[in-house]
Amino acid sequence: MGHTRSGQGDIGPVTTPLFFADAVLSRAGYACWRAELDSVPALGFEDTSLVGFIFEYPSAAAIVDGWRAAEEGMIKRHSRDFRRAGEKAWNVYCAFLTASSATPAECRQLRTIEEDLEQTRKLMGTSQTDEAAVSQALLPILPMTYSPQLGTFDAEARLARRLDGLVPGISNLLLNDAIEPEQVLQHLSSQR
Repeated sequence: MGHTRSGQGDIGPVTTPLFFADAVLSRAGYACWRAELDSVPALGFEDTSLVGFIFEYPSAAAIVDGWRAAEEGMIKRHSRDFRRAGEKAWNVYCAFLTASSATPAECRQLRTIEEDLEQTRKLMGTSQTDEAAVSQALLPILPMTYSPQLGTFDAEARLARRLDGLVPGISNLLLNDAIEPEQVLQHLSSQR
């Protein structure tokens, strides 16, 4: 949509959801720019396949009250850009974030809004007080970065347990480099 990088300094204090969103999205390869709609602070973002806006609200109740006006205002303001965006125009997101927590009733309302697929795809996030929380809220638009976490274990001890489960005592023979394969076979023959 032809905007330039926001340069995190103009996103606001370094503890706001928009500041964290700018960092997360920039690392993911999105171009980000500062936006505002009817005094609601926002961050625009775009890559080769999608475009969207993140709106920051003071509370979950404020999101519930203001999300539709923000979405419609953003669509109206950028309708010309969306028409020129081609296929990307089918992949428009609006994310609504707040650093405040939400009551269970507000959480249900936010889930209902998120399920509304009219006009844009919606993402919601409450308690957005650090980069990890914002990453979680924006997960559907972030590239997959799964890295398996393998626990540490003693492979030899694990193998020994598995072998001994098949033939009791066999691990002492199989895992001992000083014992020749013929000796292992003789032991197995004597076990029958």
